[in-house]
Amino acid sequence: MSFLLDQFSSLSERTIKTLNRYPMASFSAFIVTIVLINLVELQGNYQDNPIAITLIKIAFVASLGVVMFPALRLLRMHWLMIVLGIGLLAGYYYILPSDITASESNIFVRHFFLMVAFFIMLIWAPFALLSISNRNIWEWTQNLIVALVSSIFFSLILYGGLSLALFAVSRLFEIEIASKRYIQVAIAVFGFYGINIFLSQVPKYVLLLQTKVYSKVEIIFTKYILTPLTLEYFLILYLYTAKVLITMSWPKGILAWIIVIFSFVAILTYLFWTPLKKNHRFNRYIWIAILIQTLMLGLAIGIRVEEYGITESRYFMALYGIWLLIMSLYFILVKNAHYKWLFLTASLLLISSQFGTYSAAEVSKRSQQDRLQHYLIDLQPLSEQSDLKSRYEVSEIIQYLYNYYGIEALQPVIPTTVAAYELWNEDENGTDQGYEESYFPYFATEHLGFKFVTNWEYENRDFSNVQTFASDEQDEMIAVAGYQWMTHFYYNQSFDHEEATVSAQDDGYHLALEANQLKVIEHNQTTAIDLSHFITSLPLQYDQVKFGTQSVKAEDLYHHYQDEQLKVKLLINSISIQEDNNISMLDCNVLIGKLH
Repeated sequence: MSFLLDQFSSLSERTIKTLNRYPMASFSAFIVTIVLINLVELQGNYQDNPIAITLIKIAFVASLGVVMFPALRLLRMHWLMIVLGIGLLAGYYYILPSDITASESNIFVRHFFLMVAFFIMLIWAPFALLSISNRNIWEWTQNLIVALVSSIFFSLILYGGLSLALFAVSRLFEIEIASKRYIQVAIAVFGFYGINIFLSQVPKYVLLLQTKVYSKVEIIFTKYILTPLTLEYFLILYLYTAKVLITMSWPKGILAWIIVIFSFVAILTYLFWTPLKKNHRFNRYIWIAILIQTLMLGLAIGIRVEEYGITESRYFMALYGIWLLIMSLYFILVKNAHYKWLFLTASLLLISSQFGTYSAAEVSKRSQQDRLQHYLIDLQPLSEQSDLKSRYEVSEIIQYLYNYYGIEALQPVIPTTVAAYELWNEDENGTDQGYEESYFPYFATEHLGFKFVTNWEYENRDFSNVQTFASDEQDEMIAVAGYQWMTHFYYNQSFDHEEATVSAQDDGYHLALEANQLKVIEHNQTTAIDLSHFITSLPLQYDQVKFGTQSVKAEDLYHHYQDEQLKVKLLINSISIQEDNNISMLDCNVLIGKLH
């Protein structure tokens, strides 16, 4: 306990000194903390509240200043860096939407990546104009990682103690403390105390940073955790690559994420081996492995883009692939490659991807607009008779553009529909409609001539034209006279792709359904009961329809079969028939009687 108190005391003293080293970062942390505490007090009542809107924009700007000002100061210790930072934040405030509460989700994505970019800048900024060893760069990087982890750790301890204190006060003195107070305490602890603890642990003199020998824990982590993980992903990916080359089958969408995980773990392993590796062959092997998988990543992304166009997630995946390609070639071809370029290029690519004509938002928006325009031209006139895949694609594109970029992104492509929606929305009755009527993507597809197709409807398209018949007396008593065995049989095409089997008690009978034939199997003898005629005899119109299931009399779902050796009676509880008259689901009790 005394150790923790000593650590708190030491860290608190260094936090005070931080105000002198990073005054603008500390001031930004203070501003964002105060703003967020006040926003919590409003409890989400931000709409049409100009004060709340202004506070949110200030929170965006101040939170970016928390990482931007230290990065600029590490780049160069000069008052001009402070002026530059203030100018950049003022420009950022200017480009934020006037009503940020109604802005699209890409605003938050952009802010997140800017924060990440400037945090990465903390790693390379001190060495941007210096020629320094990779060992020193890695030592600096480790210090930043340790500082981040320890600041989170001590902030959690402090928050836990304060939360327990609030809880004790509420119980002992019977004072009701609102749940938002705990949130506000968390914001205060992490937003000001935690940030300043982190900044206080950033080494002051970069050139005097001493390289250290790995402890046993670090050696074990590097050699026996990170390295085996890299080898594991390496084997999985290269076996899959071999499968793709042998079968000439297109790689699956999940491959891209597996390659991203592999490359991240591989680069981390490469960095952690910095004090341990003795030759350059080890370096090249890791980067050659990454390079080959980068080519597979490009193929996987290219297939998805060709089929579905560019989205922001695919844009960043492609950007990551470009970065991997450049870095792989650099570390393979350049003998004395410097780590700083690894981090510098990453942060610069992230920042450049957020602004301009070739930003993630602009590129993905144009790509989806072009796809929508293509569908609208090729599929005219759109209607319920248009194929399901095309209707689904149009629905998804409209929803993506609306959710990420707002209705303005659809104005150039479907101006008539947008104008009709705005006119309808101005009607005083428009606001009284349900969600499906007021949600623009649903309105837009209806205006274009068909009902919005959801992802669930498209994924389950094989079962969309299915008629289900259910017995109205599933709990009735079953007469088994004349039969020796009874069993329950269930088949579902979505789970059993070819056939389903159920054991009939312990007497050697097995049941299987295949191509509308119920097979009764006894040892090597098979009796096939053809249900095709029974299916065509089912009525098409019923008095009662519930949840897509048509209730019929129990006797209408009985089916009898008899030959010289066997008699079988099916008491069907429910059965689903596809449009092509094939059974997709069968739930029944089966009575079996042996005649000889």
